[in-house]
Amino acid sequence: MSSRAGAPNPCRGVPDDTSQLVLTSVAAAAKGGLKAGDDPAYDARRMRYEILGGLRVLRGQAQVTLGGPKAQRLLAALMVDAPRAVERDVLVERLWGDHPPATARTALQVHVSHLRHALEPDQRGGARSVVRTTGEGYVLEIDRPRTDADRFESLTREAEDLAVADPDRALGVLESARALWRGRPWGALADQPWLRGDVARLEELRRRADELWGDVQLALGVTS
Repeated sequence: MSSRAGAPNPCRGVPDDTSQLVLTSVAAAAKGGLKAGDDPAYDARRMRYEILGGLRVLRGQAQVTLGGPKAQRLLAALMVDAPRAVERDVLVERLWGDHPPATARTALQVHVSHLRHALEPDQRGGARSVVRTTGEGYVLEIDRPRTDADRFESLTREAEDLAVADPDRALGVLESARALWRGRPWGALADQPWLRGDVARLEELRRRADELWGDVQLALGVTS
């Protein structure tokens, strides 16, 4: 069916190599919104990123294979500041410390390319990547509320607000929060200098959740 006269062209001003992607996205949206598989970047931004007990990425129920230690370190280096951009020099320092190789910037580009492929193996040309290049570095575009750490923090604060007025509900919220905690934040990367502040913040939050758990159980007369 042809378009009505005067109808906006979604591909006007869009390069030919991306026009088909735009049309696909528009058509999918017209049918009720983008679905998984319509846009690889859409999928990557909606994967689950977890750090409570070690860094891992889940696509559905399957864990994404990130590659070696450098890939995991790069993902952590981007994720800890997401959705803010991280400068290239900062990433070089986080990946290689005080003694980077002479080819560090080139090697960084290679590692970023490998990470993009791991997160978006089916990405098509012209599609926007979840690891986006900025003027000075890179940014990991993720939905922070979907990370286990942000979810844990949100649930703990919700339980704190409920503790006095509705301790029974607060206990259920805390159970959901505690179920997210698999172990030390960032796992094997926890002792990296650039992660220590985040590790300390999350461990303090866990202590608050544990104390609140005990207080709520006491208020409800629950005995272990």
